[in-house]
Amino acid sequence: MYFHRSPDELDQEAIRAYQVYLTKTRRLSPSSISVATGALRF
Repeated sequence: MYFHRSPDELDQEAIRAYQVYLTKTRRLSPSSISVATGALRF
């Protein structure tokens, strides 16, 4: 995992950093990013 810790320990800033990583480094589509971050928030 990107942060090497449990998703329930992540704050909004960490989730936003992960979205930026998925966009710029992994070059995922917006729908894929939405699914990934939605899973973290759940």
